[in-house]
Amino acid sequence: MFAAIPIVSGIDIVGQKVTKEYIIRREVQHPLDVPLDSLIALEDRNRIDNLGIFAEVGWRTIPQLDGSVRVEYNVTESWPRIVPAPYPAYDEKLGWSYGMLVVIRNFQGRNQNLLAGGQIGAQDLYGVFFSDPWITGDHVSLSVNAGKAYFGHSYRYYDIESTSLRMIFGRYFGYNHKMSAGFELEKKSFLGVTDTLDLNYIAPEFNYTYDTRDVYLSPTKGVRMNQNLLTMFDFGSGGNRAFWTQSYSMYKALIGGARNLVLAINASGRFSIGDRKEVYQVYIGTSSTIRGWRPVTRTLFKNGEQPYRFGHHWVTSSFELRQILIPKFVTRWKTEFGLAVVGFVDVGFASDGLSSLFDDSAMLGTGAGVRVNWPWAGMFRLDYGLGIYGGEQIDRYLNFSVAQKF
Repeated sequence: MFAAIPIVSGIDIVGQKVTKEYIIRREVQHPLDVPLDSLIALEDRNRIDNLGIFAEVGWRTIPQLDGSVRVEYNVTESWPRIVPAPYPAYDEKLGWSYGMLVVIRNFQGRNQNLLAGGQIGAQDLYGVFFSDPWITGDHVSLSVNAGKAYFGHSYRYYDIESTSLRMIFGRYFGYNHKMSAGFELEKKSFLGVTDTLDLNYIAPEFNYTYDTRDVYLSPTKGVRMNQNLLTMFDFGSGGNRAFWTQSYSMYKALIGGARNLVLAINASGRFSIGDRKEVYQVYIGTSSTIRGWRPVTRTLFKNGEQPYRFGHHWVTSSFELRQILIPKFVTRWKTEFGLAVVGFVDVGFASDGLSSLFDDSAMLGTGAGVRVNWPWAGMFRLDYGLGIYGGEQIDRYLNFSVAQKF
Protein backbone atom coordinates (compact mmCIF):
# COMPACT_ATOMS: atom_id res chain seq x y z
CA MET A 1 0.00 0.00 0.00
CA PHE A 2 1.10 3.55 -0.69
CA ALA A 3 1.10 6.19 2.05
CA ALA A 4 -1.28 9.04 1.39
CA ILE A 5 0.32 12.38 0.58
CA PRO A 6 -0.49 14.74 3.48
CA ILE A 7 -2.57 17.86 2.98
CA VAL A 8 -0.90 21.25 3.53
CA SER A 9 -2.90 23.00 6.25
CA GLY A 10 -0.63 26.00 6.79
CA ILE A 11 2.55 27.82 5.78
CA ASP A 12 4.94 29.38 8.27
CA ILE A 13 7.86 31.80 7.85
CA VAL A 14 10.48 31.74 10.60
CA GLY A 15 13.93 33.15 11.26
CA GLN A 16 13.60 36.68 9.91
CA LYS A 17 14.37 39.54 12.28
CA VAL A 18 14.40 42.62 10.04
CA THR A 19 12.70 41.44 6.87
CA LYS A 20 8.96 42.05 6.67
CA GLU A 21 7.14 38.73 6.50
CA TYR A 22 5.17 39.69 3.39
CA ILE A 23 8.44 40.15 1.47
CA ILE A 24 9.06 36.42 1.92
CA ARG A 25 5.48 35.20 1.79
CA ARG A 26 4.78 36.77 -1.60
CA GLU A 27 7.41 34.43 -3.09
CA VAL A 28 5.57 31.35 -1.79
CA GLN A 29 3.34 29.70 -4.39
CA HIS A 30 2.37 26.43 -2.67
CA PRO A 31 -1.42 26.51 -2.15
CA LEU A 32 -3.20 25.48 1.04
CA ASP A 33 -5.61 22.56 1.50
CA VAL A 34 -4.00 20.52 -1.28
CA PRO A 35 -1.59 17.53 -1.16
CA LEU A 36 2.03 18.47 -0.47
CA ASP A 37 4.05 19.03 -3.66
CA SER A 38 7.75 18.96 -2.73
CA LEU A 39 8.73 20.35 -6.14
CA ILE A 40 6.66 23.50 -5.59
CA ALA A 41 8.03 23.82 -2.05
CA LEU A 42 11.60 23.58 -3.39
CA GLU A 43 10.86 26.21 -6.05
CA ASP A 44 9.46 28.45 -3.29
CA ARG A 45 12.67 27.95 -1.33
CA ASN A 46 14.74 28.90 -4.41
CA ARG A 47 12.68 32.04 -5.05
CA ILE A 48 13.24 33.17 -1.46
CA ASP A 49 16.97 32.48 -1.81
CA ASN A 50 17.07 34.46 -5.07
CA LEU A 51 15.99 37.58 -3.17
CA GLY A 52 19.67 37.84 -2.25
CA ILE A 53 19.13 38.98 1.34
CA PHE A 54 19.50 35.67 3.17
CA ALA A 55 22.63 33.72 4.02
CA GLU A 56 20.63 30.50 4.18
CA VAL A 57 17.12 29.35 3.24
CA GLY A 58 15.55 25.98 4.01
CA TRP A 59 12.18 24.30 4.16
CA ARG A 60 10.60 21.41 6.04
CA THR A 61 7.21 19.92 6.89
CA ILE A 62 5.77 19.78 10.41
CA PRO A 63 3.20 16.98 10.95
CA GLN A 64 -0.06 17.92 12.66
CA LEU A 65 -2.35 15.83 14.86
CA ASP A 66 -5.03 15.67 12.18
CA GLY A 67 -2.60 14.08 9.69
CA SER A 68 -1.96 17.26 7.73
CA VAL A 69 1.36 19.14 7.58
CA ARG A 70 2.45 22.71 7.88
CA VAL A 71 5.22 23.82 5.48
CA GLU A 72 7.89 25.90 7.20
CA TYR A 73 10.34 28.13 5.32
CA ASN A 74 13.23 29.09 7.59
CA VAL A 75 15.67 31.88 6.75
CA THR A 76 18.89 33.31 8.13
CA GLU A 77 19.42 36.96 7.29
CA SER A 78 22.81 37.98 5.90
CA TRP A 79 25.09 39.97 8.19
CA PRO A 80 26.17 42.74 8.36
CA ARG A 81 23.18 44.61 6.95
CA ILE A 82 24.42 48.18 7.49
CA VAL A 83 28.03 49.08 6.76
CA PRO A 84 29.56 52.56 7.06
CA ALA A 85 33.22 51.92 6.34
CA PRO A 86 36.28 52.81 4.28
CA TYR A 87 36.77 50.41 1.40
CA PRO A 88 39.11 49.51 -1.47
CA ALA A 89 37.65 49.33 -4.97
CA TYR A 90 39.29 47.48 -7.86
CA ASP A 91 38.66 48.01 -11.56
CA GLU A 92 40.72 45.67 -13.75
CA LYS A 93 41.08 48.33 -16.46
CA LEU A 94 41.86 51.28 -14.17
CA GLY A 95 43.35 49.88 -10.96
CA TRP A 96 42.72 50.55 -7.26
CA SER A 97 40.71 53.32 -5.63
CA TYR A 98 39.86 53.99 -1.99
CA GLY A 99 36.85 55.64 -0.43
CA MET A 100 34.05 55.73 2.11
CA LEU A 101 30.84 53.84 1.60
CA VAL A 102 27.54 53.67 3.46
CA VAL A 103 25.37 50.71 2.45
CA ILE A 104 22.02 49.63 3.84
CA ARG A 105 20.91 46.27 2.49
CA ASN A 106 17.33 45.19 2.96
CA PHE A 107 16.46 48.80 3.83
CA GLN A 108 13.31 49.02 6.01
CA GLY A 109 13.13 45.21 5.85
CA ARG A 110 11.63 45.53 2.35
CA ASN A 111 14.54 44.16 0.27
CA GLN A 112 15.46 47.69 -0.77
CA ASN A 113 19.10 48.70 -1.19
CA LEU A 114 20.46 52.18 -0.43
CA LEU A 115 24.05 53.16 -1.13
CA ALA A 116 25.99 56.42 -0.92
CA GLY A 117 29.71 56.94 -1.17
CA GLY A 118 32.75 58.39 -2.81
CA GLN A 119 36.29 57.34 -3.70
CA ILE A 120 39.61 58.65 -5.00
CA GLY A 121 42.47 56.97 -6.79
CA ALA A 122 42.31 55.34 -10.21
CA GLN A 123 38.74 56.62 -10.43
CA ASP A 124 37.41 59.65 -8.54
CA LEU A 125 33.66 59.47 -8.05
CA TYR A 126 30.75 60.05 -5.73
CA GLY A 127 27.13 59.07 -6.02
CA VAL A 128 23.97 57.55 -4.58
CA PHE A 129 22.00 54.44 -5.56
CA PHE A 130 18.58 53.10 -4.58
CA SER A 131 16.77 49.97 -5.73
CA ASP A 132 13.53 48.21 -4.88
CA PRO A 133 12.78 44.94 -6.75
CA TRP A 134 9.06 45.09 -5.93
CA ILE A 135 8.06 48.68 -5.28
CA THR A 136 4.42 48.26 -6.36
CA GLY A 137 1.99 46.06 -8.27
CA ASP A 138 3.18 42.60 -9.34
CA HIS A 139 7.01 42.57 -9.28
CA VAL A 140 7.29 46.18 -10.48
CA SER A 141 10.85 47.32 -9.71
CA LEU A 142 12.67 50.64 -9.58
CA SER A 143 16.35 51.55 -9.53
CA VAL A 144 17.78 55.07 -9.47
CA ASN A 145 21.38 56.20 -9.36
CA ALA A 146 23.11 59.55 -9.78
CA GLY A 147 26.72 60.59 -9.53
CA LYS A 148 29.83 62.16 -10.93
CA ALA A 149 33.09 60.49 -12.00
CA TYR A 150 36.54 61.47 -13.23
CA PHE A 151 39.23 59.07 -14.45
CA GLY A 152 41.90 58.59 -17.05
CA HIS A 153 41.03 56.36 -19.99
CA SER A 154 42.72 53.00 -19.56
CA TYR A 155 44.55 53.00 -22.91
CA ARG A 156 43.85 56.23 -24.82
CA TYR A 157 45.50 59.55 -24.00
CA TYR A 158 42.60 61.48 -22.52
CA ASP A 159 40.62 61.78 -19.30
CA ILE A 160 36.88 61.27 -18.88
CA GLU A 161 34.53 63.40 -16.78
CA SER A 162 30.87 62.49 -16.50
CA THR A 163 27.76 63.51 -14.58
CA SER A 164 24.73 61.24 -14.86
CA LEU A 165 21.25 60.36 -13.64
CA ARG A 166 19.75 56.95 -14.44
CA MET A 167 16.26 55.61 -13.72
CA ILE A 168 14.98 52.12 -14.66
CA PHE A 169 11.55 50.54 -14.14
CA GLY A 170 11.02 46.79 -14.52
CA ARG A 171 8.32 44.16 -14.24
CA TYR A 172 8.12 40.38 -14.11
CA PHE A 173 5.60 38.55 -16.29
CA GLY A 174 5.30 35.27 -14.44
CA TYR A 175 8.62 34.19 -12.96
CA ASN A 176 10.52 33.58 -16.20
CA HIS A 177 10.00 36.78 -18.18
CA LYS A 178 11.27 40.18 -17.06
CA MET A 179 11.22 43.46 -18.93
CA SER A 180 12.69 46.77 -17.90
CA ALA A 181 12.95 50.20 -19.48
CA GLY A 182 14.25 53.59 -18.51
CA PHE A 183 16.71 56.29 -19.40
CA GLU A 184 19.97 57.94 -18.48
CA LEU A 185 20.79 61.63 -18.71
CA GLU A 186 24.52 62.17 -18.99
CA LYS A 187 27.01 64.90 -19.65
CA LYS A 188 30.35 63.40 -20.62
CA SER A 189 33.61 65.09 -21.59
CA PHE A 190 36.65 63.42 -23.13
CA LEU A 191 39.55 65.69 -22.18
CA GLY A 192 42.52 65.32 -24.52
CA VAL A 193 45.89 67.05 -24.55
CA THR A 194 44.92 69.40 -27.38
CA ASP A 195 41.13 69.15 -27.67
CA THR A 196 37.96 68.19 -25.80
CA LEU A 197 34.94 66.22 -26.96
CA ASP A 198 31.75 67.15 -25.08
CA LEU A 199 28.67 64.95 -25.27
CA ASN A 200 25.26 65.71 -23.73
CA TYR A 201 22.72 63.01 -24.33
CA ILE A 202 19.67 61.12 -23.21
CA ALA A 203 20.00 57.34 -23.38
CA PRO A 204 16.73 55.35 -23.42
CA GLU A 205 17.28 51.69 -22.54
CA PHE A 206 15.20 48.51 -22.97
CA ASN A 207 15.98 45.12 -21.49
CA TYR A 208 14.30 41.70 -21.77
CA THR A 209 15.32 38.58 -19.85
CA TYR A 210 14.03 35.02 -20.07
CA ASP A 211 15.26 33.07 -17.04
CA THR A 212 14.53 29.51 -15.89
CA ARG A 213 17.55 29.05 -13.56
CA ASP A 214 16.80 27.29 -10.29
CA VAL A 215 19.03 29.63 -8.27
CA TYR A 216 20.79 32.76 -9.48
CA LEU A 217 24.15 32.59 -7.69
CA SER A 218 25.28 29.08 -8.72
CA PRO A 219 22.64 27.54 -11.02
CA THR A 220 22.45 23.78 -11.49
CA LYS A 221 19.87 23.82 -14.27
CA GLY A 222 17.97 26.13 -16.57
CA VAL A 223 18.66 28.76 -19.20
CA ARG A 224 19.00 32.52 -19.22
CA MET A 225 18.62 34.76 -22.26
CA ASN A 226 19.12 38.53 -22.11
CA GLN A 227 18.60 41.22 -24.74
CA ASN A 228 19.60 44.82 -24.04
CA LEU A 229 19.22 47.82 -26.35
CA LEU A 230 20.86 51.07 -25.23
CA THR A 231 20.36 54.13 -27.44
CA MET A 232 22.09 57.51 -27.14
CA PHE A 233 20.60 60.70 -28.58
CA ASP A 234 22.99 63.64 -28.33
CA PHE A 235 21.62 67.14 -27.77
CA GLY A 236 24.53 68.69 -29.68
CA SER A 237 26.81 67.50 -32.46
CA GLY A 238 28.00 64.30 -30.79
CA GLY A 239 26.01 62.01 -33.08
CA ASN A 240 23.50 59.28 -32.22
CA ARG A 241 24.27 55.64 -31.63
CA ALA A 242 22.90 52.41 -30.18
CA PHE A 243 24.42 49.32 -28.57
CA TRP A 244 22.71 45.93 -28.83
CA THR A 245 24.03 43.44 -26.25
CA GLN A 246 22.97 39.79 -26.14
CA SER A 247 23.71 36.90 -23.80
CA TYR A 248 22.59 33.24 -23.88
CA SER A 249 23.45 30.83 -21.05
CA MET A 250 22.67 27.18 -20.27
CA TYR A 251 23.32 25.17 -17.10
CA LYS A 252 23.25 21.39 -16.60
CA ALA A 253 24.22 19.39 -13.50
CA LEU A 254 26.39 16.42 -14.51
CA ILE A 255 26.62 15.24 -10.90
CA GLY A 256 23.91 16.22 -8.44
CA GLY A 257 23.93 16.71 -4.70
CA ALA A 258 25.51 19.28 -2.42
CA ARG A 259 28.91 18.90 -4.14
CA ASN A 260 27.52 19.08 -7.63
CA LEU A 261 29.41 19.29 -10.91
CA VAL A 262 27.77 21.69 -13.38
CA LEU A 263 28.40 22.34 -17.06
CA ALA A 264 27.77 26.00 -17.94
CA ILE A 265 27.80 27.39 -21.49
CA ASN A 266 27.44 31.00 -22.64
CA ALA A 267 27.43 32.98 -25.88
CA SER A 268 27.48 36.79 -25.80
CA GLY A 269 27.97 39.73 -28.11
CA ARG A 270 27.76 43.50 -28.47
CA PHE A 271 26.99 45.28 -31.71
CA SER A 272 27.27 49.02 -32.32
CA ILE A 273 24.80 50.88 -34.55
CA GLY A 274 24.97 54.46 -35.85
CA ASP A 275 27.76 56.94 -35.16
CA ARG A 276 30.88 55.05 -34.03
CA LYS A 277 33.29 57.47 -32.43
CA GLU A 278 36.63 56.05 -31.36
CA VAL A 279 35.85 56.85 -27.72
CA TYR A 280 33.21 54.09 -27.79
CA GLN A 281 35.52 51.43 -29.18
CA VAL A 282 36.14 48.67 -26.62
CA TYR A 283 38.42 45.68 -26.28
CA ILE A 284 38.05 42.03 -25.27
CA GLY A 285 40.40 40.07 -23.07
CA THR A 286 38.87 40.88 -19.65
CA SER A 287 37.28 38.98 -16.77
CA SER A 288 33.87 39.43 -18.43
CA THR A 289 34.90 38.45 -21.98
CA ILE A 290 38.06 36.33 -22.43
CA ARG A 291 40.13 35.48 -19.39
CA GLY A 292 43.90 35.04 -19.34
CA TRP A 293 44.71 38.39 -20.97
CA ARG A 294 46.07 41.36 -19.04
CA PRO A 295 44.35 44.76 -19.38
CA VAL A 296 45.36 46.92 -22.34
CA THR A 297 47.76 49.74 -21.44
CA ARG A 298 48.46 53.01 -23.21
CA THR A 299 51.86 51.69 -24.26
CA LEU A 300 50.43 48.51 -25.77
CA PHE A 301 47.77 50.47 -27.65
CA LYS A 302 50.21 53.13 -28.87
CA ASN A 303 52.59 50.47 -30.24
CA GLY A 304 49.77 48.89 -32.22
CA GLU A 305 50.08 45.56 -30.47
CA GLN A 306 47.23 43.05 -30.41
CA PRO A 307 44.90 44.94 -32.80
CA TYR A 308 42.60 41.91 -32.87
CA ARG A 309 41.39 42.79 -29.36
CA PHE A 310 39.74 46.09 -30.35
CA GLY A 311 36.45 46.90 -32.02
CA HIS A 312 32.98 48.37 -31.91
CA HIS A 313 31.59 44.82 -32.24
CA TRP A 314 32.52 41.65 -30.36
CA VAL A 315 31.27 38.11 -29.77
CA THR A 316 32.44 35.55 -27.21
CA SER A 317 31.65 32.01 -26.08
CA SER A 318 32.53 30.41 -22.75
CA PHE A 319 32.49 26.86 -21.42
CA GLU A 320 32.86 26.09 -17.72
CA LEU A 321 32.91 23.01 -15.50
CA ARG A 322 31.99 24.09 -11.96
CA GLN A 323 32.73 21.74 -9.06
CA ILE A 324 31.52 22.51 -5.54
CA LEU A 325 34.16 21.60 -2.94
CA ILE A 326 32.58 23.16 0.16
CA PRO A 327 28.81 23.69 -0.09
CA LYS A 328 27.71 27.13 1.06
CA PHE A 329 27.01 27.26 4.79
CA VAL A 330 26.41 29.87 7.49
CA THR A 331 29.27 30.54 9.90
CA ARG A 332 28.95 31.26 13.61
CA TRP A 333 29.03 34.97 12.71
CA LYS A 334 25.89 34.56 10.53
CA THR A 335 27.84 35.06 7.30
CA GLU A 336 27.95 32.65 4.40
CA PHE A 337 31.00 30.79 3.09
CA GLY A 338 31.58 28.19 0.39
CA LEU A 339 34.20 27.12 -2.14
CA ALA A 340 34.15 25.85 -5.72
CA VAL A 341 36.71 25.26 -8.46
CA VAL A 342 36.17 25.96 -12.15
CA GLY A 343 37.83 24.96 -15.41
CA PHE A 344 37.11 27.26 -18.36
CA VAL A 345 37.64 27.90 -22.06
CA ASP A 346 36.77 31.30 -23.59
CA VAL A 347 36.70 32.13 -27.31
CA GLY A 348 36.09 35.52 -28.94
CA PHE A 349 36.38 37.94 -31.85
CA ALA A 350 36.36 41.74 -32.10
CA SER A 351 36.29 44.15 -35.03
CA ASP A 352 35.20 47.63 -36.10
CA GLY A 353 33.10 46.15 -38.91
CA LEU A 354 30.50 43.38 -38.83
CA SER A 355 31.66 42.02 -42.18
CA SER A 356 35.22 41.61 -40.85
CA LEU A 357 34.28 40.29 -37.41
CA PHE A 358 35.56 36.77 -38.10
CA ASP A 359 38.43 37.63 -40.45
CA ASP A 360 41.15 37.28 -37.80
CA SER A 361 41.95 34.20 -35.75
CA ALA A 362 39.96 33.65 -32.61
CA MET A 363 41.26 34.87 -29.27
CA LEU A 364 41.36 32.08 -26.69
CA GLY A 365 41.60 31.97 -22.94
CA THR A 366 41.82 28.76 -20.96
CA GLY A 367 42.58 27.96 -17.35
CA ALA A 368 41.11 27.35 -13.92
CA GLY A 369 39.72 29.37 -11.07
CA VAL A 370 38.10 29.39 -7.65
CA ARG A 371 34.78 30.75 -6.42
CA VAL A 372 34.39 31.85 -2.81
CA ASN A 373 30.95 32.57 -1.39
CA TRP A 374 31.09 35.76 0.63
CA PRO A 375 28.60 38.09 2.32
CA TRP A 376 27.62 41.23 0.42
CA ALA A 377 29.55 40.32 -2.71
CA GLY A 378 27.72 37.01 -3.07
CA MET A 379 30.85 35.49 -4.59
CA PHE A 380 34.47 36.40 -5.27
CA ARG A 381 36.00 35.03 -8.46
CA LEU A 382 39.66 34.36 -9.23
CA ASP A 383 40.60 32.92 -12.65
CA TYR A 384 44.12 32.19 -13.84
CA GLY A 385 44.33 31.65 -17.57
CA LEU A 386 46.56 31.50 -20.61
CA GLY A 387 45.85 33.91 -23.48
CA ILE A 388 46.28 32.21 -26.86
CA TYR A 389 46.14 33.66 -30.37
CA GLY A 390 47.08 32.08 -33.70
CA GLY A 391 48.09 28.87 -31.96
CA GLU A 392 50.64 30.64 -29.72
CA GLN A 393 50.51 31.61 -26.08
CA ILE A 394 50.57 35.41 -25.99
CA ASP A 395 49.73 36.18 -22.39
CA ARG A 396 48.85 34.84 -18.94
CA TYR A 397 46.91 36.65 -16.26
CA LEU A 398 45.01 36.30 -12.98
CA ASN A 399 41.56 37.84 -13.36
CA PHE A 400 39.75 39.01 -10.23
CA SER A 401 36.07 39.87 -10.16
CA VAL A 402 32.79 39.53 -8.28
CA ALA A 403 30.01 37.00 -9.12
CA GLN A 404 30.03 34.34 -11.82
CA LYS A 405 31.09 35.35 -15.32
CA PHE A 406 27.62 34.28 -16.46
